[in-house]
Amino acid sequence: MSSSASTSTPRGNARAEQARATRQRVLEAARECVLEYGPLDASSNEIARRAGVSWGVIQYHFGSRTGILLAMIESGFGELLEALDPPESVDRPLEFVVDAVWAYSSQPDYVLYTDVLRMLRRDPSSRKAVEDTLRESEAHLDQRIAKLWGTPTVSDDVLHMVRHLIFAAMRGLAFSQSIEPKPDDSATERKFLVRALQLAIDDATLDGDAPLNEG
Repeated sequence: MSSSASTSTPRGNARAEQARATRQRVLEAARECVLEYGPLDASSNEIARRAGVSWGVIQYHFGSRTGILLAMIESGFGELLEALDPPESVDRPLEFVVDAVWAYSSQPDYVLYTDVLRMLRRDPSSRKAVEDTLRESEAHLDQRIAKLWGTPTVSDDVLHMVRHLIFAAMRGLAFSQSIEPKPDDSATERKFLVRALQLAIDDATLDGDAPLNEG
């Protein structure tokens, strides 16, 4: 019995690794197709062809074309969550979050993600799946940001406000940078945003929210 278990584990690991590799190959093929054709014309057949798999394999891993596109967005968002989970504590968490979101928002793939989201949200058949994905992703993001500050944490309302304003500002900066690149990579604007948000957080603290130490 123990011999059977010892031989099945490597096989199980190999299958899991193969599945991960297949998913990654499909996601990369989907990214290429969306970049080349746009989210509306990136067909399932072309994604399967570029990934070197059958449509049945894609259905097994993702269920549908919408599932592929959502998984592509989740993969990119997962990279941001990893960036917001440093191995050690950070001295200036607000600045750390702003810089991490900027790195995420200013990458070329971010425009791709937003184009895909807009398309999927306009489609009644995929709108609910998109909203569920965004709601779950935002909840994970709020938890990760709260963890960076440790205890005591700000209220949920203030935390939501901070996240929303950071993303809105970084999207705007990324769009501005794409039109008129600046040599300082928007560092000045990001520093200003950090100061403005800290003032807002301090005001919220005076109104009764838990204190937030920014160093």
